Amino acid sequence: APAVRSWFRSLRAKRPTCSMNPSSSTPLTHHAQWLQRDIERIGGKLAQMAGLCERAVRDCLEALQRKDRQLAYAIVLRDQRVDALEKEIDRLCLEFLVRQQPVAAPLRFVYSAIKINLELERVGDYAESMARQGLKLIEMAAAVPTDRFWGIAELSVPMLHDAVTAFVNQDAALARKTIAVEEAVDTLKSRLNKDLVHLFRENKLPFEALNPCLMIARRLERVSDQARNICMEVLYLCTGEYAKHPGAEVFR
Repeated sequence: APAVRSWFRSLRAKRPTCSMNPSSSTPLTHHAQWLQRDIERIGGKLAQMAGLCERAVRDCLEALQRKDRQLAYAIVLRDQRVDALEKEIDRLCLEFLVRQQPVAAPLRFVYSAIKINLELERVGDYAESMARQGLKLIEMAAAVPTDRFWGIAELSVPMLHDAVTAFVNQDAALARKTIAVEEAVDTLKSRLNKDLVHLFRENKLPFEALNPCLMIARRLERVSDQARNICMEVLYLCTGEYAKHPGAEVFR
């Protein structure tokens, strides 16, 4: 989409925190130009995929709030586009490995891109799941606290956007800042779960609506988890440090 390409170009125009590019005063060799072209192509596809996932998550809550069954069904069908992009990005990454035979930073880039591709596809699956749960709630006409769902989404969806932005810009500082938001999302989800159970006990929420509501809250929180995982890959890309599972050698 033109809007996605424009957004990606604007991101690349910013000064990155860590870069695989030579100095601007050094003319690029033919090989370096092809390498940079492939890197930008993969990054652009990931940005496009992230945009689809962000839109899908927000549309899920819009469909639930407006009781729009047509929009909910559209989200389910649009997940096929996300799956198609996942396959395309996998192909581009494999071609990049075979054609460029990268080492050091370019190798870390394509490794991270493959992992991030998987994380974004899962977000698309979460959106599809939320749309299906929303259809159940729409059919039973239950009074759902959609404003509470929006509270989680307004943190988790920007987290996803910032995580992909950090990858495109290779911005380790933004990745660390984004990771710090996850704790607030976990807190909101825990409070919402307690409130949903409380509404059920007071007969303000039907039993049939309780599980779909809990499922939507869980999926929204999982979006922030995937954004955190993407940020971990960004830290690996920029620093070479494997940031996942800190303190894994310590047993509780």
